[in-house]
Amino acid sequence: MASDSEEEVMGDLSKEVEATQDPKAATALDAIKSINIVGCDTAEYAAVAPLYPSDVSTNPSLILQASKQEEYSTFIKSIVDHVKAEEGTLDEKVCKAMDNIIIGFGIEMLKVLKGRVSTELDPRLSYNAKGTQKKAREIIAKYEARGIPRSRVLIKIAATPEGLRAAKQLEREGIRCNMTLVFSIYQVAKSCEVKSTVISPFVGRISDWHTSRGKDCKEDPGVAFARDAYNYVHGNNCHPTPQVQASSFRTTKQVLDLVGCDVITISPTLLRELLKMPAVEVQRKLHHGAAAPCPKMEKVGSKQLRWHLVNDEMANDLLSDGIRRFTKDTIVLEDQVRQMLQT
Repeated sequence: MASDSEEEVMGDLSKEVEATQDPKAATALDAIKSINIVGCDTAEYAAVAPLYPSDVSTNPSLILQASKQEEYSTFIKSIVDHVKAEEGTLDEKVCKAMDNIIIGFGIEMLKVLKGRVSTELDPRLSYNAKGTQKKAREIIAKYEARGIPRSRVLIKIAATPEGLRAAKQLEREGIRCNMTLVFSIYQVAKSCEVKSTVISPFVGRISDWHTSRGKDCKEDPGVAFARDAYNYVHGNNCHPTPQVQASSFRTTKQVLDLVGCDVITISPTLLRELLKMPAVEVQRKLHHGAAAPCPKMEKVGSKQLRWHLVNDEMANDLLSDGIRRFTKDTIVLEDQVRQMLQT
């Protein structure tokens, strides 16, 4: 496991990275790393090590995808076999095994990375504030029992009204939250209000939504929204300042258009493409000190947020679709675990 102390790790991750790109950078990926934090969207801990991002973000779909490979299916089976030997009903064992799987993948990531892992909660809790809080506390307790400080774990929670309400209390308890499935500036504003540690706009999904409907856009709408989220946070000097983590990229161009965002989380495929590109392709596009001013919203209540989401076709579609997708994959993985426990 990385030997850096908790203080060193968090000091490095939280620093204001406003320097120009490293003149010694040989590749586009090296250049981006010298400007902002780079994360990776994956559950494949063996594949991510050579790319050495700072952070990593997982979700049920990524774990299910990894489970199709022998190395990771064996890893999952070893976790399930351990739970199988313990006391409890089948349902209790399934629940415990699912928790241990997401934590197990997180720990393996942290063995090779310097930064943080974002661990997503069961998406079926997305509209259950108390259930979200309870599960987040359980997950953090299990990480800490295995020697992982909570400062290295972000709990991923869908930015629903209930999810944001849960995050407000969790952040007060020192449990850092990554508000995910963010597609509306109202979600961004509410995330700032509840003092979430990270806000994750999904660049690629927004672009896909517009493309699928044949909408003619002068600029990539996913890039534009992530920039708006960044400008809202930094243009309003929100305190404490959440990190805007641009995620779900489809192309390297989208990545390059958002260089300077607090965190850029990229798939292994795009990370490898950036390794092949020269550093001269990279220019910083976003700056904390030059964030375009955005009107700061007054307090956004849960009812107001729900109303705006209902009336924002894109945000409503994508938030619901994201929760459904993650739920579907969670159930598939859960069924596989149940079968393993019964054999």
